[in-house]
Formats: sequence, structure tokens, C-alpha cells
Amino acid sequence: MPLAILTAGALIAASALLLGKEAQAVSVPVDLRADGVQTLEFHAAYSKPYAIGIEMDQQAAARLFPCMVDVSSPAFGKCRPGEFPLALSLALVAVGSETQTRISPNSSTAGGAYAGREIFTRNVGYTHLSSGKTYQLTIRSLIDGRALAATHPRLVIEVHPLDLKGEMLMRGLSVAFAAVLGLVAAIWITTVYLRRLRAARLADT
Repeated sequence: MPLAILTAGALIAASALLLGKEAQAVSVPVDLRADGVQTLEFHAAYSKPYAIGIEMDQQAAARLFPCMVDVSSPAFGKCRPGEFPLALSLALVAVGSETQTRISPNSSTAGGAYAGREIFTRNVGYTHLSSGKTYQLTIRSLIDGRALAATHPRLVIEVHPLDLKGEMLMRGLSVAFAAVLGLVAAIWITTVYLRRLRAARLADT
């Protein structure tokens, strides 16, 4: 009985951890030279909208491009054409399919996702993916974006955390349930041991 409980708890915890690893974002260096092209293959863990963005060092990006990044700057939202050197063409295809999808670029004039004071991510497009499928994303830089090199840019593909709240809740409940099963098994083993010890002492007397 205790072994069965411990085994069930271990399986539940392992499943929850595997689900957590599957949801990790794709993050790779990006080629921002004019006409630079790269193709990235990745696996979709969820049937949900995915954000495609360029992740940067926030402080460097705010210093170099306040009109796009620094919300406290008077220049924020007032970038002149080409002042922020990022323009990408994105094409997506599911492996095994011949249908290619062009992803519409982000039309906002400034801002993005801020992770504390360290990371700024300029979202460049969104697309809905299907769980279990493998995709190829082709990225072409339409202008020379090498001025972004000082921000250490990386291409990231991820589901927004708010879109994963249901899965995160289930994963947390699974881990908690596994811990409870482990506690029950420990109590069971301790109780059986104490009963046998007591019976052995009574037998000796």
C-alpha cells in the first residue's frame, strides 16, 4: 500500500515537471543584418496564441532607443522612421504542410514587454499554434539592425503567462497532491513500524 502511494505520487510529480519543461520559451540569437535570413524549427506545447519577439537588455535599449523603450523619456512613442532599426518579415509553416502563413507585424509605435528592469521584449508578431505540431519559422531582416547588437538581441517565441494560468494551476495542484500522497505514505509506514515495535516489546514481556 505505501509503495503504491509513493509510486503514484512520484508519477504525478514527474508528469507535472515534464509539463513545466515543455512550456519553456524558445530563445535563440537573431541575425539582424540587412536581408539576413534564418530558419528556426520548434515544437508547440499548447494550442494557444504565441508571441514572437526580440528580447533585449533593457537598460542598453532604453539608453540607445528611448523613443521605443524608455517610458519615462519625453521622446517615448515619437520614433522617426528607421530610428529604431527593427523590421522583420515572418513566415511560418507546420512541418509536413505546404501552407505558409505570413505573420502580420506588430503595428504599435512604442513599448513592449518589460521584465523588471533587466529585459525588454519588442513583440514583432503573434500567431496561434496547435499543440504537438512542429513548426518552421523563417525570419528575414528588412533593414540593417546591427545597431541593436549592444542590446544583445535574441529571438523569443512563447505563450503569454496569463494564457497558461490554467495549466500552471493544474501543475501546482498536481505537485501539491503528490506531496500529500508522500506524507500519507510516510505516516502509514511510521504507524505500521510503531505497531510492530510495540507488538515485539509485548511479546518479549
